Amino acid sequence: MPRSWRRFGRLRKPSLKTQSKIHATIVAEIWKASKAKSKIHATIVAEIWKAWKAKSKIHATIVAEIWKASKAKSKIHEAKSKIHATIVAEIWKAWKAKSKIHATIVAEIWKASKAKSRKPVENSCHDRGGDLEGLESQVENSCHDRGGDLEGFESQV
Repeated sequence: MPRSWRRFGRLRKPSLKTQSKIHATIVAEIWKASKAKSKIHATIVAEIWKAWKAKSKIHATIVAEIWKASKAKSKIHEAKSKIHATIVAEIWKAWKAKSKIHATIVAEIWKASKAKSRKPVENSCHDRGGDLEGLESQVENSCHDRGGDLEGFESQV
């Protein structure tokens, strides 16, 4: 929810012109996704739409994080993105289940990973005696240990 929507601590409705611009942008993204036949993109955009319609700040934030994680391009960012997407997926599951204990633990993991991410990925992999491929396999294994994978998560969203 944009900061401009808040006034004196209360939520204020944007003008009709602003609403129609936001609506047009989101609908355009859904159209692009459907034209590209990108199921993941369509799912994420649909979730952003639902979040915007419901004006749910928590939902919108989590979906935005999933979106950022899915947009990475380089190898290093890809590895970071897989870790990021896995953590965000866990936060999503916790939030959907409304499990306060689970959400708290996952939030702590998130904070820890954000602190670690300030170091370059290569150094942190090297310090553990591994390489980038090893890191990617660790992420995949940790997903499978929880009984799922990111593709499964994306289809659930």
